[in-house]
Amino acid sequence: PRLNLKRGKIKIANTHTNKHMDFDQLAPLFHRVTAPATEAELEALMQHIKSRGVATPVIPPFLQRLWARGAQWEWMADSYGCFGLNFQSPSDAMGSDVIFGDNDLREEWKQEHGPHSVGADHMICFAVTSEYIYHFTSLDPTSPTYNHSIQMINNCDEETSPIPIKVFFEAVTKYSQNKHEIDSDDYVDFSDVLENVMEQNGIKRSRVDEDSEGDDGDDGDEGDEGEEKED
Repeated sequence: PRLNLKRGKIKIANTHTNKHMDFDQLAPLFHRVTAPATEAELEALMQHIKSRGVATPVIPPFLQRLWARGAQWEWMADSYGCFGLNFQSPSDAMGSDVIFGDNDLREEWKQEHGPHSVGADHMICFAVTSEYIYHFTSLDPTSPTYNHSIQMINNCDEETSPIPIKVFFEAVTKYSQNKHEIDSDDYVDFSDVLENVMEQNGIKRSRVDEDSEGDDGDDGDEGDEGEEKED
């Protein structure tokens, strides 16, 4: 699927959708889903990424479908845009620098964690699951992190290995089956569900774990990445 930014409406091609990314079924489980993203919002995001040095940014298929259903998603009434599970609008994604503090601190993060870390110029925050846990994806189709997500814990200076986006939404599906208010004794953090799903799919939690065991952590992702790019 591709968003058509040159016409008056967002158009999504009729292609196969992963069962965990049926946003029409997912939307009613959220407290609030706003109207679909406008072409102006999407074009502004693309221009913003180009201004950061990415020559030909492309919105990943999963984000195209997500934003075609709703620009902003809030999990619960008192989520404050961070608690539970919340998807960022294109406009909010443009402000990803704030998560680091400012652009200089973002550059420091990139220097410490690598050119394809969440600090990279082609990365945007598309989801927030706590006041300090953020989920990034790439708008650069040549990046190994395209159609993947990376979880960042900014108060621990930590990020996970790249997660194929279908695995991320597998965790979303499992999380959405047990909805509890944040002050409930049964409340579960999304990051705990995600970590469990990553383990089930053989994905190393952190880059440190991945690097310490050679290339083993990359083998499973390569096939997934190719599968997702065909979507």
